[in-house]
Formats: sequence, C-alpha cells, structure tokens
Amino acid sequence: MTAAPRDDHWRRPVFALSAASFMVQADRWAMPAFLPLMARDFGKTVPSLGVIVVAYLLPYGLLQLVYGPVADRFGERRVIETACGLMSAGILLSALAPSFGLLVLARGITGVGAAGVPPLGISLLNDLVPRLQRARSLSRYMSISFMGQLLSMLVGATVAGIVGWRPVLFAYGLLSFVTLLDLYRSLAVARGIEAPGHRHGFLWSYSELLRSPGARTLFPAIALEGFLINGLFSFLGGFFSEEIGLSSLNIALILSMFGIAAVAIGPLTKFLWSTLPLGRSTAAAALIGAAAAALYLFPPSSALVNLPATFLLGFSFILGHNAFLSAAGNMGRGARSTSMAMVALCFMGGGALGVQAASWIISHWSYRVLFAVWSVATLASALGYMKTLDQDPRMEATPGVAGGTDDPG
Repeated sequence: MTAAPRDDHWRRPVFALSAASFMVQADRWAMPAFLPLMARDFGKTVPSLGVIVVAYLLPYGLLQLVYGPVADRFGERRVIETACGLMSAGILLSALAPSFGLLVLARGITGVGAAGVPPLGISLLNDLVPRLQRARSLSRYMSISFMGQLLSMLVGATVAGIVGWRPVLFAYGLLSFVTLLDLYRSLAVARGIEAPGHRHGFLWSYSELLRSPGARTLFPAIALEGFLINGLFSFLGGFFSEEIGLSSLNIALILSMFGIAAVAIGPLTKFLWSTLPLGRSTAAAALIGAAAAALYLFPPSSALVNLPATFLLGFSFILGHNAFLSAAGNMGRGARSTSMAMVALCFMGGGALGVQAASWIISHWSYRVLFAVWSVATLASALGYMKTLDQDPRMEATPGVAGGTDDPG
C-alpha cells in the first residue's frame, strides 16, 4: 500500500479524487431523470429501460472482484486513472449512441470505468491523509461526491428537459476528461510514495476480508440495501412522468430532494451511526426508507407528499450507507481496497437485481404495487438488521473513518 506524505501535500490529490467521484455521482444519479426522456426518444416505456440501469450497475459491481485486489497489489493510483479514462469514454459514447443497443453497451463501458473510482478513491484517501486529518477529509470527499448527485439531479436534469439528454451527457463526458487530466497531475504525490501493498493474490485478499468479524452478515446486508434503494429510486422519474404527468423541471426539483438530503443531512448522521450499534443505526435508516416508500402511495398530485418522501429516501440512504461504509472500513486488515470494493460489489450487484425486480413489478402491475411491496420489504429489512448486525459487538462503525485501520498493508 502507501505511506502518508509529509506536510499537506495530500490536499490537492484529495480534491482531485473528490472531483472524480463528483463526476461518477453526476453521471450515475442523472439516469432516473433521463429515463423518461430516453423512453420518448426510443419509443419505449420507462420500465423497459431498466436494462440501461442494469447495464451500468452490473459491471460496476462485478468489477469490484478485480479492482480491489489489483489495487491492493499494484496501488490504487494506476487503477483509478485508468478507470476514470474508461468512464469518460463511456459517457461520451452514451451521448453519441445512435441506437438503443449501443446506448446499453456504452452504459456498460461507463459502469466498468466508474467502478474503479469512488471505492478506491476512499482507500487512497486513507493512505494519503494523516490520521488526524482523515475524518475531515473523508467528510469533504463525501460532500463533494454528493454535490455531484445533487447538481446533476437539479441542474443537469433541468437542462436535459430543455436541450435533451444527449448534450448533457456529452458535457459530462468532456468534464470527466478534464477531471482525468487533473487527477493524473495531482496524484504525482502518490506516484512518488506508492509501493505495492502485498503479493498474495486475489484469493488471499478475499479470504482475509471474509475472516473479519461480522463480514458474512455485513456484506449481504449491504446488498439488500442496494436492492431496495436502487430498485425504488431508479423509477421515480418514470412514476412522476407517466403517472402524474410532471414536467422535466418538476421531476428534477423533486428528485433533487434526494441529493439535498444526502448533502445537508449527511454530516449530521455521524452522531447516530457513531453512537448506536450498527444494527440499530441501519434499522433506523430502513424505517425511514419504509416510510418514504409508503408516502408515495398517497394521492400523487401533491408536492406535499412527493417532496418529503424523496427527501426521506435520501436521508435513509445516507444514514444507512455511511454506517455500512464505516463498518466495512474496519475489516480486512491489509486488504483495505478489497473491503471498499466489496461494499460497491454488494451495493451495485444488489441494485441490479432490485432494478430488475422493480421493472418486472411495474410492467406486470403498477407503480403503486411497487411502492407497497418496497415499503413492506424495507420494513422487514429493518428487523433483519436489528437481529443480525448487532449480534457481534466487534463489528462496529468507527466515527469519521472509512478504512479505519492504520495498518498500511
């Protein structure tokens, strides 16, 4: 792995990593607002476009099996730079895709690249930043990342409603390439101090991780979280467009409440997940998510329902995911990148299944059936988290730390 650089030379690399993660979030979370526009262009229904979301989520998750151990062995820097280049190319190809099939392929390429940026960025941040500044740097990294989500939902989706989704994605692709160039220059600090972490291979990395206390209950719980969050949120834009008939601007405003919750409430959630046992903090998040799904069952014409429901969904996500992320960071000593990659694997892999399941429910029944099923399932997940994640007291979230060991591997 790496040793922390002296003085404050880590500040510029942290900002560059945050900017790269910003672009990942901007591209990924724009899709729920873009799907109604894409459906109109290709003459399809929104549920049938779930394959676009799955084409991104599936490689994003599966590639963690490779990215994490490769980064543990050869260093995160090389992997992040290569992955950011692939992501940038994939976004540009998405904007230029002349057919639905090529769009699906381009989203797959984007997912392959994006998979190597946020999880390994967090791991490299922990290597570069001195321990005393690590919590603040992680908080800043996460805040900038979620600003990408918020601005994409609010500004990107609004502009797409005026000029179309292709110009917005093309602009995202160009910005990603600019970010890549800055990343390459900024990570010169890591280039000077980085050394391979270990040479035990893939099997060692995962066996080390899975031997950690609570790992075999934590990572399935993260997969369930991904199933529920991605399955519901991916089709909210379609619900607002097809069932309520909202304009692109109104859809963007409502969906932006998810990002607003992540940015505004995220720093405050540390008090909950750093003082409560992991099972209770994630159960609290699931209860909030169940309430959000239930709110969508009310008469849909009123913003008094849809705005707070989407805000609560974002609150549920940021509370639960931060707790899961911190707990996973304490696992797999010497295989930190693998642990962070496993989080992404489970969340995105579960998300791909959740999108498929939600698409099937909408196609065979309705959006309201989806909300009812998701509300009950999320409520059941809260009970499951309480029962399984609190059984092992050694599996805890550490305040302000993701990848919270000092062991450099």
